[in-house]
Parts: sequence; C-alpha cells; structure tokens
Amino acid sequence: MSRRTLVVCGDGASAVLLVCALARQAGQALSVIVIGEKGEPGRGIAYSTANPAHLLNVPAGRMSANINRPDQFVRWLAEHGIVAASWEQSFVSRAHYGAYLSDLLDATLKSNPDLAVRFVRGRIKSLMRKNLGWVVAHDGGTIDADLVVLATGNDRPPPIAPHYPRALASRITDDPWSEPDLAPDCDVLLLGAGLTAIDAAIGLHSRGHAGNIYFLSRHGLLPRSHVEPAAALPLDRPFPASPRGLLRAMRAKLGPSVPAAHWQGFMDAMRPHWPQIWQSFSVAEKKRFLRHAATLWNVHRHRLAPAVGAFLAQGLSRNLHLLKGRLRHLEAGGSGLIATIDHGGRATRLSIGHVINCTGPNANPDRTHDGLIENLVASRLARAGEAGIGLDVDRRNRVLDKSGTAQPSLLAMAALTRGHWWEITAIPEIAQQAQIMSGAIMEYLGILTAAARINRRH
Repeated sequence: MSRRTLVVCGDGASAVLLVCALARQAGQALSVIVIGEKGEPGRGIAYSTANPAHLLNVPAGRMSANINRPDQFVRWLAEHGIVAASWEQSFVSRAHYGAYLSDLLDATLKSNPDLAVRFVRGRIKSLMRKNLGWVVAHDGGTIDADLVVLATGNDRPPPIAPHYPRALASRITDDPWSEPDLAPDCDVLLLGAGLTAIDAAIGLHSRGHAGNIYFLSRHGLLPRSHVEPAAALPLDRPFPASPRGLLRAMRAKLGPSVPAAHWQGFMDAMRPHWPQIWQSFSVAEKKRFLRHAATLWNVHRHRLAPAVGAFLAQGLSRNLHLLKGRLRHLEAGGSGLIATIDHGGRATRLSIGHVINCTGPNANPDRTHDGLIENLVASRLARAGEAGIGLDVDRRNRVLDKSGTAQPSLLAMAALTRGHWWEITAIPEIAQQAQIMSGAIMEYLGILTAAARINRRH
C-alpha cells in the first residue's frame, strides 16, 4: 500500500507533539514531512534558549507531551538527575524541556518504523490546491501532500525599526530573543511587560547587564507569580455568556481580598472550561474583552515561576523599573536615544541607549509577518478568526477559507487556533489537541484510501 503524505508547516513543540501523537495511533503507513526554519525539531522560540534562568511557567507535573502518560516529563527529569525538592523547584529550565522533546521524538521514531518522518530545514512559501491535496512550495522545491497541518506557532511582534532612520534603527532590536550585544551600563527600554519582556530582562541580567532596564506597558502591570494553589471548584453551570457576567460570577465565588492560593486554584479549576466559555461570547463581547480585559486576564492566567517572580521583586528595588504609558516617539539624543512616553495625555522624556521590542506576538493574520500565513489569507484559502485573532477554524481544527468553507485537508493547531479555542497556547492543551487531531488525520487519510480503492474497481 502506498504511503499517504502529511506535511507539517513548522518544526517547534507543536509539530513534535503531533508527530508523537500520530505514532501512538498505529494506523496506516504514513509519510510525514516536517518543514521549519529552526532545524532543531521541538525547540522553537520557547525551548531553544540555553539560559538556565529561563524557566517553564507551568510545573513539570503538567508538562507531559503524552496525555496518556501524565508523569512522563517528571520521569524523564528523574532519569537525568533533575529532581525537584519542592513545589517551587518544579518549574525547571526550558532548556530541559527542549531536550526532553528531542529525546521523546527520537525514541518515538525508533519504535514506530511505519511512521516515516523527514525533517526539512527551510521556509515554506505557499500552498496551492491540487485535486484533494496540496502542493507545498518551500525553499528547496515542492512537495505533493494529501494533507497539511499549519503549526507555525506565534507570529513575530510588529517591527518598529523600519519606521526610523538607519542611525536610530541600529539602536532598536525587533527580535527580542536575539540577545543584542550591548554595553553593560547601557540603559534599555523594553516595550512590553509580559513574559517576552521578562525573558529579555533575564537574558540581560544573565550577561551581567548593570544599566537600567525599563519595562513600558500601557497598563503598567507585570504577570503574577505562581503560588502553590489551593483546591477549588469551578463556577456552577450554566456559565455566564458575557465577560462582564463572568467577572461578576468570579468575584461572587471568590469574595473580597482573596489569597493568591485560592484564586490560582480557582483559575486552574476553570482551565478546562475556558474554550466553552469563550465560544459562548458573541463576536462583539469577544472584541470588548480583548480591548478592555485581555491584559488583566494575561497577568493572572499566564503566571511566572516563583524564582522569576523573586528575580523581578529584587530587580524592581535595584535596576528594573516599571513604566506605564505608550511610546510616542524616538529621537537621537546625546550618545543614545530619547524616548517620548505618553501617559494620560502627559509626555515624559527618557534617555536610553537601546530599545528591545517585546510587545508580544501579532495575533491577527490580516497583519501577519509570516509569509505563509500572508499567502494563505491573500489567496483566500484562510481568513482571520471572527474576533481578529488566529485563523478561523472549526471544532475539528479545519481551516476555513474566505467563504467560510471548512477544508478537510488543511488543519491548524496551537496558537493559530486561538480565535476558536482561546485556551490553546500552553503545552497541556496543545498535547490534548495533537491527540485529537492525530485521530482525525488518520481517519481522513483512511477515507482517501478507501475512496481510491473504490475508484480502482470501477
């Protein structure tokens, strides 16, 4: 029997989770071609860091890539002599998780010879329809595929350096993970105060940076730190169908001055229900939530490892500073830059040496900086989700074209599907999604094979 071909666009953690889930299906012979620019499957942006101070923001016990073996990552850590003595220490280095994914992938491929997997390093340029399948064009040529999965991960932040003259642009870093070579006493402005900005601050600190580091965000909020959560129950059903109603119900449930352990336990209890709640909101309510409440959601939901929280607390009493406002303008000044910051209609000027763009990933495919996604939207093979975040997909993760028709042979996963699922950017949810998608993929390819047999008989 000839092998069917699946192309996975992207070679980060999501791609590895999908390949491993496909191997567990033990279905028909399948050829999987994974194409990505990193060249290290599973590493991506999050897990390619070699800095031991870049920690997971989820305890190790929840980070198994195999939903059927929830203790798999913890066992891997123990086998490698990495044992947490306390709950706080279970937030291990992201480099460890990258190594775990690499080991898991190697073991999976060796024990599943029917799954022929090939990794291609390169950039995917476009997808074109061909009968029921696709032609995938990449740097090295083209590949005919029966099915394509988009696993490209988070899009890059909108760049700001191109808006300035070359002399100023040389003092702006748009890739926050590139670790620019700066003088130790350089004052640095980080645009953003979320997880990306904190990663950048940790990187600077690890390299001995002694200058001032300024976080600048519209709301002046930093992510909360994890504490060991208390057991909690979710809200009673039916869940409120609007963000305002949900907030009222949560406040009524938790009461005033709730300890961190209690609200974090409650957030964990609600975690399986966020997709259903998100889908119950109208489009207008989703957009209202994104405008007015998404920042508060993010700082409470996407929390920091306790050690990272301690680093911030110590740094804010020394050379870390949190500013509230927006960057209005940059200009040359002295031996560096002058940043004009607007807050409440008042402008302040700040002397700095360098700017690092940590504004977070672009979520709107209509404004993407990813050539493949841009091509799919322009060719009407995909469209933005109804609230302007992620690609529009159905409950089976099939990508909807411009007319709203689901395409059975084009799927998306992880951050690209956030507009439909909302809670789909962390490993626990992506591992679950990969398991479900792998079953749907094998079912679809089985249908193709059965149809081909019938056609041959006639």
